[in-house]
Amino acid sequence: MSAIPEVLPVNYTLLEGDIVFRTGLGTKLCAATRDAPIAFEVDESDPATLSGWSVLAVGITEEVTDPEEIAQVLAILPDGWVPYEHVQVIRLAPIRVSGRRILRDTTG
Repeated sequence: MSAIPEVLPVNYTLLEGDIVFRTGLGTKLCAATRDAPIAFEVDESDPATLSGWSVLAVGITEEVTDPEEIAQVLAILPDGWVPYEHVQVIRLAPIRVSGRRILRDTTG
């Protein structure tokens, strides 16, 4: 059933215009290295103002294997819930980026 989309949470950062994130062996690593497009979505909402935004990046991912680049990514990534357990690094070079801002309707 590899055609069924999966949504998996990750800690991420940006590096030279690409999205990079850390993962461990298993589902995320397999999904991210199968040479197929993936979608990466980031959302933010503010319940107090009833506003927010959503950004979607689509591209092909690859596992980062250069030790210097891995060290660079691990140095700037936020700590995960289980620090140091997920040390494989994935890079997504976006092919397409789209997004929208959601604002409270104040007209009525």
